[in-house]
Amino acid sequence: MLRLINISHRYKNSEKSTLENVNFNFENRKYILVGPSGTGKTTLINIAGKIMEPTRGQVLTDFVLGFIFQSFNLLSDFTIRENIELAAKIKKITPGYEEISKLTGIFEILDKFPNQVSGGQNQRAAITRSLAYGANFVLADEPTANLDDENAQIIINLFDLINKELNIGFVISTHDRKWLTIADEALTIENGILKEL
Repeated sequence: MLRLINISHRYKNSEKSTLENVNFNFENRKYILVGPSGTGKTTLINIAGKIMEPTRGQVLTDFVLGFIFQSFNLLSDFTIRENIELAAKIKKITPGYEEISKLTGIFEILDKFPNQVSGGQNQRAAITRSLAYGANFVLADEPTANLDDENAQIIINLFDLINKELNIGFVISTHDRKWLTIADEALTIENGILKEL
């Protein structure tokens, strides 16, 4: 479980809080967090993943968290395989990615460089990398924002498949309401309050 306990956050020089007294338990399910830019979606993802500290509150988890971002964050001088292995080396574990790469559809391009494959394939490589070191819950911030409609739908379907085949839950932050088609629970943030859509 990933628990947000009394989470509030206010940026410096801001007159109001981006998040206000958020209490929520994320379980092993498919959560879609929708809403326009500037409502606090990325802030919530970053705090939940302990990438940034809240102004007030606490984050507790027994999940191994994986992260996927809007930009693929792949190193251009490394092959897809090397990018995946590097993440595991940083974690000091042996990556288990070949079966996952078959599921995500990138097994055949593991030895290509990021600039030799499409944006959709790069995002699938980023997803594979996030799972290669044993993540069992994924936080993703606008993972289809840089993709065309066709590739975006492929990624949406892939997340649904990952949940079903690998039993991995996730929170997707997005403005794209197509994600709602796979949601177990749809959420939004209004005036700093996290609520069901």
